[in-house]
Amino acid sequence: MARATPGNECLQKQVPSGMCAVLYDDDGCEGWELPVPEGYTKLEFSNRNDAEAVVVKKGCILTGWDHDGEKESERGEKAIFDGRNFDRSYNYWKNLDRDSLNDKISAVTCECTDPNSNVGVGICPPVPKTACAVLYDDKNCEDDDFKGLVINPNEERSFSLLKSPLNLKYKNEIESFSVRDGCTLEAYNDSDFSDDGIRATASNGDLHVNLDDHPNKKYDNLDGEIESVKSSDESSINTDVCKTSKIFSMKTTAENVDLSLINLENSAKSDENYSELKRNIEEDNMANSTNPCILQFLKLSNRLSIDG
Repeated sequence: MARATPGNECLQKQVPSGMCAVLYDDDGCEGWELPVPEGYTKLEFSNRNDAEAVVVKKGCILTGWDHDGEKESERGEKAIFDGRNFDRSYNYWKNLDRDSLNDKISAVTCECTDPNSNVGVGICPPVPKTACAVLYDDKNCEDDDFKGLVINPNEERSFSLLKSPLNLKYKNEIESFSVRDGCTLEAYNDSDFSDDGIRATASNGDLHVNLDDHPNKKYDNLDGEIESVKSSDESSINTDVCKTSKIFSMKTTAENVDLSLINLENSAKSDENYSELKRNIEEDNMANSTNPCILQFLKLSNRLSIDG
């Protein structure tokens, strides 16, 4: 990585909420900028073969390719920009003037993974933003007899055959799973959420876990033995707590808006009401508020990338 020098614009650059990295077309993070989400992105013609600097969110890893393609084998030469375990006060950054992909990046993949993951980088797909976890019946987040089973936020799921004979294809079949950043997955080897459970929390990016040969014996013992799971999402809005609360503790143009109106899980993320609330919070410098209702709203709105 280039040495930090006074006046370097890269030191001041932030990665937008919900994004993984940012590409720039000039050294020093100047010129046009292109925020990159998690997953695979084919660059548009106006940005292709033009990037000369990158900023990667701490805890994330960006891979640049000199060709685009559905399969990794079709993408040609690659360069890796690793922001994991980066403990500076600013985000990881690099000028590409001495890199072979300077002005040659045509596509990128970006991933933010919890350091406790035991699956290789880039193997598992990101967990959908509206889900809390995904369960797989093969290692390395691969599908065998069924497509990855999505577990929604704050969902309990028992694979008891008494509840449904359709559970037969899930019971004692799970070999790997992914947990979205901010979520916790609990898994048990019985159908009533009680015996020999594990609790896996993703606190620094998505967590990807292979159960077989896991260093924690409790995880290893659950390989192909899971019969029930439940999830919790710390970014979900607790409407029971907040529905009668005014969300603002200081004057704002929306101070009389009740949180009972805010149910982001069931709203389109372009909903004007929610976008306006977010703007009001930001304009009144309330992003650092300790009000739990505001904190929950900000966490969920950022996760869904609501435009302000």
